[in-house]
Order: sequence, then C-alpha cells, then structure tokens
Amino acid sequence: RAKRAHRAAYEPARDTEEFGEFATSCEERFNASLQARGDPLSDLRLVFFDEALQQLSRLVRQLRTPRGSALLVGTGGSGKRSLVRLAAYIAGCELVRLRAPTDVSAGGGGGG
Repeated sequence: RAKRAHRAAYEPARDTEEFGEFATSCEERFNASLQARGDPLSDLRLVFFDEALQQLSRLVRQLRTPRGSALLVGTGGSGKRSLVRLAAYIAGCELVRLRAPTDVSAGGGGGG
C-alpha cells in the first residue's frame, strides 16, 4: 500500500523577497502549464506587492489544510480571482468556478 507524502500546510519563508521570488517562479510555471494544455484561461500577470504576497500565503495555507476553504470579499478587479488561481496551483488543488444561473426571476422562487 502506497503512502501519501505529507505536505506541510505552513512552510516559513525567510523574508518577503524570498517568498516573492517563489511566487514569481510559481506564476511562470502556472502560465507554462496553461499554454501546454491549450487552456483558454488567460495567463496570470501579477504584481507581487507585500499585501498580495501576504494574501497569497494565507490562501495557500488555507487550501493545503484538510477541508480548507476561503471566502474572498472585495471590489471587482482587485486580483482576488488571479490570486486564488495561483494559490490553488501552488496548493495542488483543482479550481472549480461556480456561477449563479442567469434565468432566475427577480421574484425569487428558490423553493426554500
């Protein structure tokens, strides 16, 4: 019976610069994997400022924990989806995007 290798949910980096280099390397590998698969999703072109790196590290840690999840709230166009795509790639998770149905009437009808 094969044993699964345990991956720590938290692996400390020495400093922000080191983690920024790691994130850039992961972004490049992610973009290369999209091109190799002919994936229609656009390449990531992220700017890793300190707050973005902090959010990325939190997301990766949350996704690597058993049954980990996250809810991101904020204004559109702030990079949440891009950070989640990269975090899921780093954590080895499959990203599934849920969409609300467009044919729901304004009157509700959820049947609750």
